[in-house]
Amino acid sequence: MTPVGKFAPMADNLRRCYLFVGNDSSAIASALHRVKIAALGDEDSAEAERFDSSDGVTARLMASAATPAFFGPRRFVALRNALALSSEEMDRMIESLPSLPDYACVAITAEENRDADFRQEARSDAKAKKLQETVQKIGEVINCNAPTAAAGRDELINYAGAKNVKLPKQAAALLWGLCQEDFVDARGELDKLIDFVGLAEEVTEEDIRTCVQGTSSARIFGFIDAVTEGKVGEALTQLDALLDSRPKDDEVVFLTILPQLGRQYRLLWQARALVEDGVAAGNWKELAKDARLPKEHNLGAAVARTEFLSKKYDRLARSYSLRRLVEAMDMLARADMAMKGMAPGLDAREIMTRMTLDLCGLAKR
Repeated sequence: MTPVGKFAPMADNLRRCYLFVGNDSSAIASALHRVKIAALGDEDSAEAERFDSSDGVTARLMASAATPAFFGPRRFVALRNALALSSEEMDRMIESLPSLPDYACVAITAEENRDADFRQEARSDAKAKKLQETVQKIGEVINCNAPTAAAGRDELINYAGAKNVKLPKQAAALLWGLCQEDFVDARGELDKLIDFVGLAEEVTEEDIRTCVQGTSSARIFGFIDAVTEGKVGEALTQLDALLDSRPKDDEVVFLTILPQLGRQYRLLWQARALVEDGVAAGNWKELAKDARLPKEHNLGAAVARTEFLSKKYDRLARSYSLRRLVEAMDMLARADMAMKGMAPGLDAREIMTRMTLDLCGLAKR
């Protein structure tokens, strides 16, 4: 599998088929564009056609690819979001691709769904594996996963430099941490920061604190971290910001606060259980399919995607007992019942404030 950074298609060595896989949609779009330009030399060429994944698309794609190229040396056909194909349509696609003519250049994208649950991920992984095996025999598979760990932070610096803006290492580290070491989110925030600083030559830590800490993702992660670490003042400040971010408090509570807190304590439960089993945090990323961990909100899968989480949850888990984690989840359940009118509570703000104080008190025991 070729890393996207080393992918440099040339007109005289194009393959019949390319498959772009990974979680960085921007990298996928850029690589797809490079293939198109190498194949056609002109973005507006009549020898290009694009399809979106749907039932029956295989027949249409193959017919388009088999059309002789009248206005250039190649016929370029793109298929977006192949993992959305049904299992039956994917089988037809895999069976048909080896018969592509030599003058065709078919580019297929297989973007990962960042919001997929465990079952959706498993189905997508199976489809992606079968498709990759086929394309590797007739073409090339390009890895478009976003960089992680220190590589992601350094890539942010390079990304800013390509736009003629300096991002110092300390500022990059701050942005990287606020975005939970998610390169796609961090790059999106960096684009906003570059617009924010205008003609300035540098993005500073002050710029980042001004712009990024006010985003919804930064607020919810800041709130969750403050709650589980027992930082009452910070937790209440973040809670007020979250509740003020939407016209209806109920929306924030049910769509963001309770689900994210529930996820946090489920991950902490798994971390505590692994600590008690004597499993080193460095080995957690290998346990995504271990029977000891649940299929959804899976700690092994989480730390495999974002490596720094293993240290974070190892540290937090050692400050909680399993009994206290049960108490925390019971507090969440009572707050959920109160929000639904099945337990005492004045309104969403009062219920969430009481829950936050109780959880922070629990963390301080």
